[in-house]
Amino acid sequence: MPNLHLFSSPGRDDIRYIIDASRPYLEDKPEATVAYIPLASLYAERWQADTEDAFRKLARLETINAETMSLTVMEDIIRRAALVYIPGGNTFLLNHRLHVSRLMLFLRKKVLAGLPVVAFSAGATLCGPNILTSKDMNTVETSHFEGLNASPFNFSPHYPLDAYGQSVKDDWLSDYHFFHDNPVIMLSDDAHVKMDGKKTTLVRGEAWILRKGEEKEKLVEGKLNHFIESSFRDSESISLLMKRIEKSCLRVDSAAAFLWMRTGILYVPVFLLIFFQPSFDRIVWMLIFFHVTQ
Repeated sequence: MPNLHLFSSPGRDDIRYIIDASRPYLEDKPEATVAYIPLASLYAERWQADTEDAFRKLARLETINAETMSLTVMEDIIRRAALVYIPGGNTFLLNHRLHVSRLMLFLRKKVLAGLPVVAFSAGATLCGPNILTSKDMNTVETSHFEGLNASPFNFSPHYPLDAYGQSVKDDWLSDYHFFHDNPVIMLSDDAHVKMDGKKTTLVRGEAWILRKGEEKEKLVEGKLNHFIESSFRDSESISLLMKRIEKSCLRVDSAAAFLWMRTGILYVPVFLLIFFQPSFDRIVWMLIFFHVTQ
């Protein structure tokens, strides 16, 4: 299950928030390594030395460079790592590099299996189903918008605290819900949201959740938010429903094609085939059958 620590900002004047969240996964592990993925930046080398110094007493930093490293080398870094650290920058550039290098699939697999992720800004946005709530410019002209999908929520970092700024951001985010149904979590610059499996907690700061067609709700610091848990249940229920429909489609399509080729008669065999489906499949396909034969 995913283990995420998500921030808008890494700290006040440093990356203190990142180090504090990483510490429990690195302490008492003398050979611990951190997979550092600064792919959202064109100038990652500017912060390399400072980031290495910040982690020096906890772990050794292994930096992933999607432009110069092979996929095998990058996968080995992640395989060895005690956690993954994904800093901010341009979300579209980050996602583009992960997809083009083909590292995204392996990274997603490890994250969904429980490899801890500590991320801020673009790194936090990456953890949702897609990156479409990013305010960055798509200067790289990527066509890759699917995120890590380690959470059913999209994320919107740097959410303002003033009323006017919030109203502008809320209007902008409402456009996302014209095309997508999943909730969006908005993080202020001091917020820390922890996702441990299906449990989502606001550890510190201020954050809100915006559901489609509803008013935003403020998260309660230090408490498990049950309305967030329900999103996991809704997501799982929809996934299960789609799998059952898909299996039903395969059974009906295959048998109907066979009967049609053998007899040249479509409607009667298909109707009989639907009638003898399990109850759930029968309901779905009876509705489809009567719709297409009108």
